Amino acid sequence: MQKKQKFKRLQHTLMLAFLVLSITPLTLLAMFFLESHSSDLEQQSTTHLAFLRDNKKEQIVSYFDARYSEVKSFSRSELATASGGRFYGLVASFHQLGNSQEQSRQIARERYALKADSTLNAATSDSNFAGSERYRLLHKRYDWAYKEHLKRSDFSDILLVDINGNVVYSAQKDETFGANLLSGHWPEPPWGKPLQISVPRSALP
Repeated sequence: MQKKQKFKRLQHTLMLAFLVLSITPLTLLAMFFLESHSSDLEQQSTTHLAFLRDNKKEQIVSYFDARYSEVKSFSRSELATASGGRFYGLVASFHQLGNSQEQSRQIARERYALKADSTLNAATSDSNFAGSERYRLLHKRYDWAYKEHLKRSDFSDILLVDINGNVVYSAQKDETFGANLLSGHWPEPPWGKPLQISVPRSALP
């Protein structure tokens, strides 16, 4: 009887030892493959993310390069040349709206901004009839062309800025129209760098 019990215990012990010896290599092998697969997956994910990062970077750089090229091309266009300039076009007529730059900006916003009173658009009501009429006629002549160009571009607005920082024309007539980009909160854009205004050589005296 005792021999049978000892044999059963030995049999159970041997079976347990056999199971342990059988499972341990499989477990170690599974852990090895899991670690190897996790490492490969991490490497693949890192490589894929790096590829996406570089691809997006190239797309962003290409986009801004294209927009910069578009701006340079437009600044040399006949439309920009004819409507701009320091001594002619919208730039010169803008300063004839009032007796000072501040007054010209105020009158421009009162008459041409989006929320302007339509009763103020009549140049005949202004004592400075010649200056107001000249800006009105030039604005009527070029405004549609600028808006058509804006529809074909990726920009939100087109601005004409004189050498003093005054926004003398805006296609959208938002809050920037009539503002001075060198005063108030305008010199510091959201990214914290000073605003740079490029002036064509043809506009300089």
